[in-house]
Amino acid sequence: IPHVAYVKKIRKVSKDSVVCERMIETGLEVIEVKLPAMLTVLKDINVPRLPSFKLKRRAKEKPIPTWGIEDLGIKEEAVGLQGSPTMVLRTFTPEAKGSCRMFNGSAEEQIGELLNVIESLD
Repeated sequence: IPHVAYVKKIRKVSKDSVVCERMIETGLEVIEVKLPAMLTVLKDINVPRLPSFKLKRRAKEKPIPTWGIEDLGIKEEAVGLQGSPTMVLRTFTPEAKGSCRMFNGSAEEQIGELLNVIESLD
């Protein structure tokens, strides 16, 4: 489906499309995309309204539906570890490698040293 990222504002929604503003490196871009579409929005697109105490209490009493694979019509071999197209063989923290070299002296001397190091890499 079509996708628009970094949406800052939704200008217009119609039956077939949505017009939105999105952030790009050079500023804002206004784009129209056909529906259905996926929009990823910036966090400041909206300020959420806090629910009242009455709504919080009512929400606590609402049942949370739970669906299994039978309810969704999915075969057992298509889900879980056996249904995954990938498998994690191991996880590890890579060993820290590398070194650091500090250059001393004036800016010109440091640049000269850096150029010598770069030229020696060839």
